Amino acid sequence: MKQQNTAIGLRGTEWQSIMTRMFSRDKTASVIALALGDAGGIGPEVTLKAIAAELPRDDVRYVIVGDGELLDVLNRKLALNLPLAPSGASDDRGRVTWFNPLTRLPG
Repeated sequence: MKQQNTAIGLRGTEWQSIMTRMFSRDKTASVIALALGDAGGIGPEVTLKAIAAELPRDDVRYVIVGDGELLDVLNRKLALNLPLAPSGASDDRGRVTWFNPLTRLPG
């Protein structure tokens, strides 16, 4: 698993920190992590629209891996009104959170 951890840019305690946060939440709800892909492509828009379509139909928690600022701008521009929050925010049970692996992990 070490090779996989370094492939996504996480080291030792950072990897353990995010895994602990992901698995310490509500055990009854599923978690789906989605990578945005190319920020200049269609990935971010498709990701947000897909989550917006599914959110009313399920109890899944979504973790979007990518740039939170881009997600906020697109969320407003597309008028999707998704409840986006950074992963690790004060309300750690948010249904739609984002995590940017290019920034330092909280904690």
